[in-house]
Amino acid sequence: MNEEIFFNLVFISGILYLLLHLAIFIGIKLAKYFLQSDSQLKNISVIIAARNEEENISNCIKSILNQNYPKDKFEIIVVNDRSSDGTKKIVEEFKEIKLINVDELPFGVFGKKNALRIGIEESKNEILVFTDADCLPENNWLRNISDLFDNKTGAVVGYSPYKFSITLPKLLNDFIEYEELKTSLYSFGAIGLGNGFLATGRNLSYRRNVFDEVDGFKNINHSISGDDDLFLQQIQTKTNWRIKYMSDDNSFVFTNPPKDFKDFYTQRLRHLSASKHYSLFGKLFFGAIHLNSILILINLFLIPAFGILFLFLKIFVDLIFIESQKYNLKSKIQFFKSIYLEIFLVIYYFVFGVISIFKKPKWNLKTN
Repeated sequence: MNEEIFFNLVFISGILYLLLHLAIFIGIKLAKYFLQSDSQLKNISVIIAARNEEENISNCIKSILNQNYPKDKFEIIVVNDRSSDGTKKIVEEFKEIKLINVDELPFGVFGKKNALRIGIEESKNEILVFTDADCLPENNWLRNISDLFDNKTGAVVGYSPYKFSITLPKLLNDFIEYEELKTSLYSFGAIGLGNGFLATGRNLSYRRNVFDEVDGFKNINHSISGDDDLFLQQIQTKTNWRIKYMSDDNSFVFTNPPKDFKDFYTQRLRHLSASKHYSLFGKLFFGAIHLNSILILINLFLIPAFGILFLFLKIFVDLIFIESQKYNLKSKIQFFKSIYLEIFLVIYYFVFGVISIFKKPKWNLKTN
């Protein structure tokens, strides 16, 4: 009896999984339809929250200063958030940069949101652009952002792939690349469906008056993270502004991957912690994906033949989806590599989903 129940559940979840990916496929088409551009150059404020980033901040600033964008049209604000290393001294060497030093963290507020809020308050331009200190934007990053902000657009979400790390095993490098690609495609499609709920603070921009309209980070201060995806959901549910996904490869922002497995583990638990506060659409979306993985694993033990069948059907759906859409983000991930990475992804969703229920996330020393 139990076997029959699990079989029916995984069958239904498999149909739902297929329909979700079909919806994302349609959403990407719709999102691309709304990518009309406005060639008028906007005034932009680039805001970077940095804590103990002496290894990265110089290259990040240089990549922004070298943007294919008029120097008089943008400012760079670095909020040095209680750094104990040489971050402040390095930033001071760039005379073009507006440096803000934060020495204390108010009670009940997480560090990065506090630093970003201060940077926003000190900014002078309407378009606010955010990235992290360990990121390297492509040269046309700001120009692409400016082009997408027409008078109906309140936010622009961009792609931020991880760089290859020589300190990580190749399998983990491949997995991080694949998961980021897949999550970004979900973000792309959800925005096209009018349910934007995924974003990365490494490549995110929105209007200053949008920030004010949703009361800034006030309603999401309870989450250790969420200055990106939870904030995007505030824009989606509380305003009438349009959200766009920026897919041009000249707008990508490359970032450093986790240094080791411990760093990866901490980062992913932090990301998962924000999902507890997602919108209903976001919870249902990822809830269906996680449930499908859990039911497949259970069936592998209860009815191995059917478990294997459902696993391969899931992989088939993912392969069709990835192969048909990866060109949108200029991914070169190999077809056959996706097969074993999907298997790891099933295990990952199950293991980290269970751990996140019982384990409280921690922010690393750079940003807490």
